[in-house]
Amino acid sequence: AGEFDSVTLENVSKLTSATIQLWKTMKAKMLPTPAKFHYVFNMRDLSRVFQGILLTPKDSILKGGLRQEQGQLNNFTPSNMLIGIWKHEC
Repeated sequence: AGEFDSVTLENVSKLTSATIQLWKTMKAKMLPTPAKFHYVFNMRDLSRVFQGILLTPKDSILKGGLRQEQGQLNNFTPSNMLIGIWKHEC
């Protein structure tokens, strides 16, 4: 944890809460119907979000990975990178 700045660490706890709240909302609002029987949200879906974030190499979060090296990221910060990864996983 000593490698991440305070803003990034603050966002970690916020993203954890936001992920759980999003999952609860999706589970409550997007109920399965005969036409959309695949709308079944379970703990596996929630765990996949966390798994995707946890499997991201630390270096990619801290340095921006290949996209940052190629100059494709505007306003790069580790915090913004973490939020972008979270959005992708959700």
